[in-house]
Amino acid sequence: MDHGRRLPLGLIRHHPIAFTDLPPSPLPLPTDTTMAVIGIDLGTSGCKAVLVARDGRILASATAEYPLSTPKPLWSEQDPADWWKGTVAAVQAVVAKAPGEAIEGIGIGGQMHGATLLDAKDQVVRPAILWNDGRCQA
Repeated sequence: MDHGRRLPLGLIRHHPIAFTDLPPSPLPLPTDTTMAVIGIDLGTSGCKAVLVARDGRILASATAEYPLSTPKPLWSEQDPADWWKGTVAAVQAVVAKAPGEAIEGIGIGGQMHGATLLDAKDQVVRPAILWNDGRCQA
């Protein structure tokens, strides 16, 4: 297996097995079906989803925006429920744009250095504090 092969634009940059190295699907599929993966980018302004074929072609893409809350100067927060709603909406949109495509995998990446605080029952207790929040500036 050639671990150096990657999809165009580094879509699977950090995983040791490139998408083109995956074995054929064991499922019986119509001969006109394209094998594809969904990439999900959970960003600060919205969730972006893209459906990519094995040969690197973009089959469909969609974005679902969600609000950013700045209740006080320098604060930056979001409701984690909006992330889930945005993810569902973006994925549903790409699947609807490319009906009948066989999805072999899903990759997800997102904003980092944020805090989502949970209680003992794993329930969100307040809006998430985002990476660009300025409360701790001196």
